[in-house]
Amino acid sequence: MDKFCQSCGMPLNGAELIGRQSDGTKTEEYCLYCYQEGKFAQPELTLADND
Repeated sequence: MDKFCQSCGMPLNGAELIGRQSDGTKTEEYCLYCYQEGKFAQPELTLADND
């Protein structure tokens, strides 16, 4: 089963694409472009905006 970022919809095909919490642990729900150090890079962006 493929995983996708729950914010932008980008496929999370590799560990290097996965966002991180503020303590450095990975989050399996968001990509590194949307979620950095435990915060959303663009909090106003939603998956619906990317349709």
